[in-house]
Amino acid sequence: MSNLIFAVAKGRVIELYSRVEEEAGSPAGFSVSLYKNQEDGLLLRARRTLAEVVANNPECDFTNYSRKYFDNTHLDPLPEPDDHTPSRFVTFPQVLWEAAGGTTNNTIIGCVISYHPNLSLLSDNEAIPLLAFHLSVTTAGSGVLVQFHETATYTVT
Repeated sequence: MSNLIFAVAKGRVIELYSRVEEEAGSPAGFSVSLYKNQEDGLLLRARRTLAEVVANNPECDFTNYSRKYFDNTHLDPLPEPDDHTPSRFVTFPQVLWEAAGGTTNNTIIGCVISYHPNLSLLSDNEAIPLLAFHLSVTTAGSGVLVQFHETATYTVT
């Protein structure tokens, strides 16, 4: 699977990023989840909630795994529109799982970034999957670092 934008997120990534980044004290935020397998890109792209993604793709369960969450304090300011280029780039912070695996290990195949309207509730039924990325990492007790390069994350044109 290559990097993809979920159909439900097309045209909304900038809007949702802006909603979280610009509103101090906003309950909204993002999550990063890892998967042991991911379905075909066309099937995955059609998922409308994080609950649908998790129901059809086995989430990682390696030792010390949990989803990573971040709010507006972790985001870079949204760049101002540039009249000379039709693109705007956003990026998400790097995410580290320390001591990933060891007792229980996984081969990580993919990663999903989702928008949560309220981080204090964390309902997968309300979370909107935005972006999926292919990974190829096997845990063995050391750290797993996921870095999102801004030009590989999302470009709106």
